[in-house]
Amino acid sequence: LCTNSGYEGGDCEIDRAECSSSPCEHHGVCTEVSPPADPWYTCQCIPGYNGENCANNIDECTSDPCEHGSACTDAINSYVCSCIDGYSDDECRTDIDECSSEPCVHGACADSNVDDAVPSNAFHCECEPGWAGDTCTLDADECQSHPCLNGGICSDSLSMVEFGSYACHCTVAGFIGINCEIDVDECS
Repeated sequence: LCTNSGYEGGDCEIDRAECSSSPCEHHGVCTEVSPPADPWYTCQCIPGYNGENCANNIDECTSDPCEHGSACTDAINSYVCSCIDGYSDDECRTDIDECSSEPCVHGACADSNVDDAVPSNAFHCECEPGWAGDTCTLDADECQSHPCLNGGICSDSLSMVEFGSYACHCTVAGFIGINCEIDVDECS
């Protein structure tokens, strides 16, 4: 029995050639070394692996490279971030500008880059007078608040009044004013 594990044969005269069995995994490069090393070889691992025989995949996600709570998936010598809504780039650092597509047709857009109250994956439209809706595309109903008093009839039709305003038609005798709010003294 040979006491030196790097040799074999009746008189321990044959070098075992430890690298011939390809002990290095994942394309690691095997190099034989001289005694008294045990094992009688070393492995030069390719990037992304480590360990005596290059068996261990290094987990690049342990450094937590993906920002804003995004998920990290380990790969060989790299990682992939799955960004949460509202963020982009390799490490999910960039807050997407939801206003870049100009979604507010008749209004000003604000997103989390401008207004901290807006979530990172959303936008808010501040509509111009006369416009309503999530993207300011609906003709606002200026009569919705019932501004006409004393039986007055409200109209916000474009053919009747200027866009973005309303008009009250006082139908009850004795009332006048913008909102039919003035009681006319018929005795004076």
